[in-house]
Amino acid sequence: MKPGAQSRALAVEDIVYRTFELLVFGMERPDPRLLGLRAVAELDPRSQKTVRQFPD
Repeated sequence: MKPGAQSRALAVEDIVYRTFELLVFGMERPDPRLLGLRAVAELDPRSQKTVRQFPD
């Protein structure tokens, strides 16, 4: 496996892990590593309302 392909696979795995961590733990306790992702989707840290971000 080429080093470039390996680093790409690790990057994808890291994104998947961080997304999972955001979904599971993001509403319970802020994580500095996730602040960038939270800033995109977060309306209220105590709320799971994302209606304005993801309308029906």
